[in-house]
Amino acid sequence: MYINDFGENWSPTTINIHNNVFRDNSAGSGGGALDMNNVHGSIDNNLFIGNSADGAGGAIYAHEIYCDISNNVFIDNSSNWAGAMRLNDGAANVFNNTFYNNYGEYGAHSIAIRSTDHHVTSNIMWGNGGDHIGTNYDGYDVTFNLIEGGFWDGEMNIDQDPMFADPDNGDLTLSEDSPAIDSGNPSEEYSDPDGTRSDMGAFYFDQPSSSSYSLSFDGEDDHVTVPYSGALNSFTDAMTVSAWVKTSSQSNYRTIIENGNVQGFALMLDAEGFYGNVQNEHPTNPWTTVEGSTIIELNTWYHVAMTYTPGYLLLYVNGVLD
Repeated sequence: MYINDFGENWSPTTINIHNNVFRDNSAGSGGGALDMNNVHGSIDNNLFIGNSADGAGGAIYAHEIYCDISNNVFIDNSSNWAGAMRLNDGAANVFNNTFYNNYGEYGAHSIAIRSTDHHVTSNIMWGNGGDHIGTNYDGYDVTFNLIEGGFWDGEMNIDQDPMFADPDNGDLTLSEDSPAIDSGNPSEEYSDPDGTRSDMGAFYFDQPSSSSYSLSFDGEDDHVTVPYSGALNSFTDAMTVSAWVKTSSQSNYRTIIENGNVQGFALMLDAEGFYGNVQNEHPTNPWTTVEGSTIIELNTWYHVAMTYTPGYLLLYVNGVLD
């Protein structure tokens, strides 16, 4: 499909392409499904499967593109260069798309971009090994994506199995343990419909209940404050505090949950593992501390619990005494 094929000789065209299936189309040059020039608007919630081009961009080829390209799925598209999509000049916002098993014979299996004004975020690019993004110099805005083989010029991109539900049968939704969940762009404009941080890819993992909700902290100044309660500083009775924790970097002395100052408790972690303490007004021994032995692996969820009874302070990791 050609859209505004004379490019700048025509006025800008506004497009809204959504909820379509583009299957097994081909082109002698670029853009097996869509070949566009000087376009604004949106391309969303489409399936591009099995499209091909002898040139660049097996599914999409575009000049002067200023569109939101979101929540599309690209499967088994191919071309000489840029298996699924090539974007030349313009300022497109490419977010929350899933690219799977696309192929560029000379590289860029998923996407090639030729303008540093394009924004590529919260996407999944997987299948056929690395080399998923093609660029011609550095300084590109490619962040918070899951990219097989990684990307040399960008921040906060990860290279981990996206753990699709059933990719062999075309189900590219995320399984509950997928590293793509809550790992997309943290800006509120990209938040998932359930109100949580953006997942990566075209399909968000629904987290409808508070028991499935998690928070992400930047390690610098992010925190949650709960109103102080002196009732939690009485250590004459048993007490348990617990949390689910996943850390993405190693550093010292990070607080998971803490209450009080002169009296109180804290559950923390450092580079060596989890530890906790309680502090009371005992005249000679105000501190009681417990240190765990579990070596923390990055980007892995742990359930940690600290239990206190008078005279005993115990730490459990994933239900096992640590």
